[in-house]
Amino acid sequence: MESGRGERPSSQLSGIAGFWLLGPQKDTTRLAGSLKAYLARPCRIMEFFAPSIWMVHWDAHKAEHDTQRISGSTMLVTAQGRIEFSSDHHTPDDYGANAVEELRKAHYVKKAYRRWGASFGDHLDGEFSIAIYDNERDEVVLVRDRIGVGQLFYSYSPGQYLAYSSDLELLLELPVPRRVCKRAIARHLIGRFGSVDETSFEDVRRVLPAHHATFTRENTYSSPYWDLTRARDVRFSHDSEYVEALREQVQRSVRSRIPASHTGCMLSGGLDSSTIANVASEALSETGERLSTYSIFFPSSATSDESALVRLIVDRLGVEAHCINGESSDPLDIGWCPGEPQQAPNLFLNRLACQEASRRGTTHLLDGFGGDQCIADGRARLTESVSQRKLHTLAIESFFLLCRGSISVRTLLRQAFVPLLPPQLAAIDSARGRFRSTFEAATLLNPALIGATKDEFLDGMFGFRVPRTVREAHVAGLQTGIESVAAGLLTKTGSISGLRICLPFLDSRLWEFAVGLPSRMKLRRGWQRYVLRAAGVGRVPAEVIWRANKTSVSQQFHRAFRRWSMTAFCQLALQPPDHLGEFVMLGSLGPLANRAKSGDHRASAACFRVLTLHNWLKRWFA
Repeated sequence: MESGRGERPSSQLSGIAGFWLLGPQKDTTRLAGSLKAYLARPCRIMEFFAPSIWMVHWDAHKAEHDTQRISGSTMLVTAQGRIEFSSDHHTPDDYGANAVEELRKAHYVKKAYRRWGASFGDHLDGEFSIAIYDNERDEVVLVRDRIGVGQLFYSYSPGQYLAYSSDLELLLELPVPRRVCKRAIARHLIGRFGSVDETSFEDVRRVLPAHHATFTRENTYSSPYWDLTRARDVRFSHDSEYVEALREQVQRSVRSRIPASHTGCMLSGGLDSSTIANVASEALSETGERLSTYSIFFPSSATSDESALVRLIVDRLGVEAHCINGESSDPLDIGWCPGEPQQAPNLFLNRLACQEASRRGTTHLLDGFGGDQCIADGRARLTESVSQRKLHTLAIESFFLLCRGSISVRTLLRQAFVPLLPPQLAAIDSARGRFRSTFEAATLLNPALIGATKDEFLDGMFGFRVPRTVREAHVAGLQTGIESVAAGLLTKTGSISGLRICLPFLDSRLWEFAVGLPSRMKLRRGWQRYVLRAAGVGRVPAEVIWRANKTSVSQQFHRAFRRWSMTAFCQLALQPPDHLGEFVMLGSLGPLANRAKSGDHRASAACFRVLTLHNWLKRWFA
């Protein structure tokens, strides 16, 4: 499929990009024009030109332009994001400060690279994207933070070029090929998350989180510098010490991400956002500032209404609360044109909150995203209890989980015993739960696409290893890469409204601590995520802490889709464009629309994925 040009999307608040010519020498100065046209806003642009490489850093909070043409320099460095140096490896005097200031990032990164080489990423923490051109070695090194909050994409053709950017949409404005990755599109239509490094473009990939990727003129290789599986076990004498240690970790993570003022926080009636709001409110009160909170409510849905819980939290913290009607927007309206088909159906709610926060003068918005994965629910303790023959523990946890309605009998039995089956039988059982959705999606896909990606179907149903311990399940849940991709969507959505999105639960030190906790601190007497609940006692309302179940906003997506987006899908089904027929059976769109209108949630989710694919194809290939 040939690429086309459409309406330019909005850019990130700050970022890095570069282009390295590996073939016949040409002038790279024309690339600056693509960048300035794409950004379309006043910003500080630092450009570095060497004989064959162009590197740039932009920052929308500074309206300057600085171009440097460099000759004879041994190293060029651009860095974006929040960078900290790990105190485990040096004293603060080595670099002047632990938290690196914006204008000094490149200088400190250069010193770290000279000291430790390409493995210097092991000595960094934070949320960042870094690019280094080493003239002596004639290579480019791209580094991404441990969790992957900082985004970094690249396109590489040995002997011809290397292009990279922290903004996928900007990378696509550079002279790189645009070919559809059929594997990624098949996964999108099925509704399954795929490989962390793969994108929807065949020639564009992501640098993996916690990796440094090195590019020479003829080759590339990638190596990890951090491994979550090596996190140390956390052991204290008393349970209260675990609770206090977690409280300190959360406070450190939140405080390191917020400025002295103009800070807001997404607030639902859930434990994660309430915990973050509590810490942020305390931190800001020390400087005489007041936290602003932003809550989405749904007036016509009593089952999704958490306004009563939100009021309890607001009254306790004394914050400046703002409520936003979540029923007033189309799920397709996220304010920008993604470089990939949109995979997050609830992103429109974040867009509403960001718009309101920006209007109220907020510059940094905290979000509790990732809390469920960071502090795991611990249900794998059932499996662990069976394998270790701790039948008393199994009986107690099963009893309380069932009494609180946190789990069904069928799910409990599968959780406890299926992982202990031989791997082949466990894989078959896990496939049963995925077969229906995969089969239904397959009836929508073009047979040619199924033939080209049949391995994706088989791997999705049978290529899943069931964890047997709490720690193994916790690590597996954190290493899917979903948090990394979602963080990119959240930060980009915030940047459209001029906000920096802060995600305290996506913190590597917090992850290491949480993974190392004993299983009884993750599931205790039927309370999932027990240690975080205990840490909130006396700080968060008891009604929030001891909720047995949490509200899902998926119902709101389906309701909003039928109200706002169904007409657009019906029009698409009546007059489907030819480019869509390469990926889906056009004749199946009408019946799919009818099922969605009748209230079938699977059908409305499939309609959403088809619509977002259509918009993506129109944007990048029309």
